[in-house]
Amino acid sequence: EIAGILSDRDLGGPRGSGLRRGRTVAQLMTPQVVSALRTTTVRQAANLLRGRSLGCLPVVEDGKLLGIVTVSDLLNLLGR
Repeated sequence: EIAGILSDRDLGGPRGSGLRRGRTVAQLMTPQVVSALRTTTVRQAANLLRGRSLGCLPVVEDGKLLGIVTVSDLLNLLGR
């Protein structure tokens, strides 16, 4: 089960050291995770990422994490 996701945005970016100091992952993560299924198309994944301003999309099946699709993955795919 995915408990949450921790992104660069959650960590406050390059200048977020004050935000991160003394905090746990649980305190900083986003608990409401948007995910995809293995049958989600590349277009659908891109639309989820774009429409919700997300940087990554966990791929799950039967409650188990199979992998993560990132914006960089999609850009690399388009650049081929």
